[in-house]
Amino acid sequence: MPSKCLVWRKSCRRKVYFPRLYLVDRNRHFLYLPYERLLSILKRPELCADELDVFLAIVSWVDAQRDDRQPVAPSLLRLVRFQLIPPDILAREVQAIDWLFNNHECMEPVWEAYKCVLLDIIVVIIGIFYSFKK
Repeated sequence: MPSKCLVWRKSCRRKVYFPRLYLVDRNRHFLYLPYERLLSILKRPELCADELDVFLAIVSWVDAQRDDRQPVAPSLLRLVRFQLIPPDILAREVQAIDWLFNNHECMEPVWEAYKCVLLDIIVVIIGIFYSFKK
């Protein structure tokens, strides 16, 4: 099963697979979901999805009615675990979304992810430095 699928876990032994999230976000019905419904879907603990697909689905939903939905975008973007997206892919995908850079609240979770990546790199460099020092 591809990693980009939605998995609603009904129990430990049984899983129900739904269409891939990137296909769902291009479904015309998805783009008309009310904010509260989308928020409830993204908050469900049973939801298992690739974080990049979640991010792109939120962007597609906001883009469908940008003027009305941009104010609620920060609350949705805070639900994306950006730290799980590889930094090179994150940079490439985020740079393509111009409205993210116009809103500090939208960019805040992305910056936090970059900080985590930088801390990981620093820890690795320090570990390498100390291994050569011994």
